Amino acid sequence: MDKVSLIGLSVSCALIIIMLVLIKLKIKEKSQIKTMFTFDMVFILIWCVSLMLQILNQNRIPPVYFEYLASFGACFIPVSILMTGIIFSRTKIKFKKSYLLLLVIPILSIIVLFTNDFHNLFYEAYSTSREGTVYGKYFTIHTIYSYSCLLIGIYYLLYYSIKNLGFFSKQSILLVIGTLIPLVLNMLFTFNIFNLSIYTTPISFALAIVIYAFAILKFQFLNVIPVGLQRINDRISDGYIVINGEMRITDFNLTLLKMLKLEEYELRNKSILDIKRMLNNVGEIDVNDILEAIQRTKNNNATISLEKYFDKADKYFRIEINSIFSKKSYIGTLLLFKDITQHMKDLKEIKQSQDIILRQEKFVTLRRISWTE
Repeated sequence: MDKVSLIGLSVSCALIIIMLVLIKLKIKEKSQIKTMFTFDMVFILIWCVSLMLQILNQNRIPPVYFEYLASFGACFIPVSILMTGIIFSRTKIKFKKSYLLLLVIPILSIIVLFTNDFHNLFYEAYSTSREGTVYGKYFTIHTIYSYSCLLIGIYYLLYYSIKNLGFFSKQSILLVIGTLIPLVLNMLFTFNIFNLSIYTTPISFALAIVIYAFAILKFQFLNVIPVGLQRINDRISDGYIVINGEMRITDFNLTLLKMLKLEEYELRNKSILDIKRMLNNVGEIDVNDILEAIQRTKNNNATISLEKYFDKADKYFRIEINSIFSKKSYIGTLLLFKDITQHMKDLKEIKQSQDIILRQEKFVTLRRISWTE
């Protein structure tokens, strides 16, 4: 069993080192997400190397001493993943002193572990197998905190990947698989559901790194900036709604909410068939031609433009409707709302000015005729 674990840990270390080199060579840009992901790999590498040394020296040095060394990786990796998820969700964060509080429990865990011989708060008995290990009272605090950090970090990674790319995108699927493997195996080990060795968890984290490798190098995981993209969309002067094949609203921007005086909950996952009720704040309109245009664009790439006047808001909108296709298959429709109120008012003023000029010209002409007579 130890030989299998040693091979697994060795392969894990080799893969992590290769990943660190590839990221250094292939991703030149400096970014917070790249830095945090590098920290993730370094902590896992420390963890794996420490346990490799434990196996190689188990007959000469008490194994628990290498557990102390491994703690510098194992105790900090949950916080590192949490920060990776936070940065991924926000694109870039400004450092706050409050972030240092996240390190209190990991540092305390290391101190408790190194002084365990005096109080047995972390381990009452240590073994490389789960059956021979008896945990102390402090271990519960360490476990709850570590799992909380892991779950929140993973939630951010999955939520913002799925939100911006869809659940069935290749990137999201890789993230789901990569995060579930270490999470599930670690829980099975911690709660003694299966008799697993302590080497299972770091190997599973390293396996997740391999899966992330495809997301990083093939699908550019580290180049994705979900919130940055959303902020760009929110700053666009035009509002938009995206509906899926089931005619439900899946996405929109802040501009649209402001234009139509709506709240997010009034749109998210609502049926586009309820558009008349949703737009009641800005005016009564006939929506049949909008729904008809949506149906007409499902089979082609044509763009249909409609101009609508919302009487309650006293605004004109040009609604551009076109379908979204993926590999020639219809996956949704984009409705782009352009506020053309000022344009229509300008046209109205121009028309009024022209009418005045025409009347004046007609009056002058009539006077000339009367003088001639």
